[in-house]
Amino acid sequence: MEVPVRVNVPEIVEVPAHVNAPKPKAAPVPEIIEVPAPVKAPKPKAVTAPEIMEVSPPAPPAAPKSPLEHIKEMAKKGAKFRFNGESISSSKAIKLLKSDNSLNIITNHSDESDYVVNISSEIIEIKPD
Repeated sequence: MEVPVRVNVPEIVEVPAHVNAPKPKAAPVPEIIEVPAPVKAPKPKAVTAPEIMEVSPPAPPAAPKSPLEHIKEMAKKGAKFRFNGESISSSKAIKLLKSDNSLNIITNHSDESDYVVNISSEIIEIKPD
């Protein structure tokens, strides 16, 4: 005997597209990140002992000019000479130094052509500016 079965099937109704139905959300797209290949460290260089070189000592400085040589050189450059504050000639300055090597000398100049050589029998003090 057959038993009647009753099945409840919901009715399918088509809804027109213009009805304000919620739009389905799009699935999020996963972000693709490129990972660079690992960089290999350079091989360390072999460490060697520093090379030892023999260095000769520097040459000794030139000997300073004698006061007489300095006076002669200044005379060639056209310097003005003074002895204890008085103007003298270059030949007089040379004679003074030949006769007394203990005189004090100081040379001043503002450029390469304006030399003044002061010769003194007293100590010459240099005062800072």
